[in-house]
Amino acid sequence: TTHKKANWNENRHEHEADEDDAIQTHTASDATQHASNARHQQQSMWSFSSSPSSSLSSSSSLGLVRTWVCLSIFLSSAHGCATACISIATSTLGDTLGGLSTGMLFLAYSLTALTVATRLTYLFEVKWSITLSLVLLCTYVCAFLVATVDSKRATPAAIIGGLVGGTAAGWLWTAQGLYFSRMSTLYAMALLKNEREEVDT
Repeated sequence: TTHKKANWNENRHEHEADEDDAIQTHTASDATQHASNARHQQQSMWSFSSSPSSSLSSSSSLGLVRTWVCLSIFLSSAHGCATACISIATSTLGDTLGGLSTGMLFLAYSLTALTVATRLTYLFEVKWSITLSLVLLCTYVCAFLVATVDSKRATPAAIIGGLVGGTAAGWLWTAQGLYFSRMSTLYAMALLKNEREEVDT
C-alpha cells in the first residue's frame, strides 16, 4: 500500500510539472504573438500603406511632388496665421491678456510635444493627425479673433484658444515631420522605379 501511494504521489507530481510546463509554454507563446502584433501595428501606423509598392503603383514622382507642394502651402499658411496672432497678441489684447494667451499656447505646446504628441499620432495615424491638428490650430486663430472683437469673452477666448492652439502645434509638428519623412522615402522609391523602367526599356 505504501509503495502504491508513493507511486501515486510521484505520478501526480509529474502530471503537475507537465501542466506547469504547458502553461509556461502557452504564456510565452501568447507574449511572443502579442509583441509581434504590436510591432506590426506600429509599422503599419508609421507608413502610408502596408506595402510600399502599392503606394508607388498609384503615385508617380510628379504626383508626390504636387502633394508635397500643396501640403507645404497649407501648413505654412496655418503656421503663418498662428505666428501672426502671437506677434500681435500683446499689442491687440494688452500686455496682461496677450502675454497670458501666448504663455498658455507655449505651455500647451511644450507639454503636448513632450508627452502625448507621439501617442496621438499613433492613435489617429499620420494623415488624420495633420488634419485634426490643423483644424485645432485654426480654432486658435478664430478664438484670437473673438478675443479681439468681443471684450466680454476676451479672457476665456484667449486662454482657451491658447491652450487649444498650443496642443495643436505640438501635435502638428510631430505629425508633419513624420509625413514629410515618409513622402521623401516614397519619392526616392518612385525615382528609383522610374530609372529601372528606363533601363529595362
